[in-house]
Amino acid sequence: MPQRIDEDRANRSKAGKGAVQISPAHVLKHRAAAE
Repeated sequence: MPQRIDEDRANRSKAGKGAVQISPAHVLKHRAAAE
């Protein structure tokens, strides 16, 4: 059981990092590339 909780925590922190990576500058770069 504890292992599952650790995996859940790892997945949550991964998702958090992914959200942090999507910064306004990142979005602007994508918009510029799309144009």
